[in-house]
Amino acid sequence: MYDEVGRGEHSVVYKGRKKGTIEFVAIHCVEKCKRLELRNIVRLTHEMDHPNVVRFHEWYETTNHIWMVVELCTGDSLDAVLTQDKNLPEETVRCFGVEVPHETVMLWKVDGREHVIGLVELYACVTALKEWKHIISGQRVLLFIDNYGAQDCLVKGSANINTWRKLLLTLEEIDDSLFANMWVTRVASSSNPADFPSRGSLKELGFLGSLDICSPVCPMTGVALVSIC
Repeated sequence: MYDEVGRGEHSVVYKGRKKGTIEFVAIHCVEKCKRLELRNIVRLTHEMDHPNVVRFHEWYETTNHIWMVVELCTGDSLDAVLTQDKNLPEETVRCFGVEVPHETVMLWKVDGREHVIGLVELYACVTALKEWKHIISGQRVLLFIDNYGAQDCLVKGSANINTWRKLLLTLEEIDDSLFANMWVTRVASSSNPADFPSRGSLKELGFLGSLDICSPVCPMTGVALVSIC
């Protein structure tokens, strides 16, 4: 194990080398309070082998930490690219911040469920894909999700709960017309640029350059959604 290459609130990342080889890897040393998150990452990535996905090697546990060994990526971070180039290469960054219709939220809660944040996350993805399908058709699409339930449903394309399943069926209709290569990954709220418009604020997105504020419709009913931005 060599130098530290990154650090987060609950983890440290080191550069390492696989014993007996010249292959360098990234070694994540993570506090055990993040066990559930790591388990989900391992479950989703341990069998994946794709040039655009960080390759998982192994993980193990010591007395105080969980260690995860993955492919070492030597390019700059998105933050470094934005600092250097000032904004993204797109002419316009499109965004929206809207309310989920009250009737829809009440329908989600009809079986006594109080917490619907996962459904809200999934609803936002379906709304965005429907709103921008003419732009992303045939393109590679990266979905940032900060809810594990929504991420699992999007990756699997299925759900046991009827309310989740209805949203996935709507997404399936949209996806059939897109022919897009879509990848779903989790990102913490603090690192997700979409978190700000979802809270009705756009000022934090100034670093992205010109913003085109869109007015999407409900992907299930076609009714215009109320903007909060």
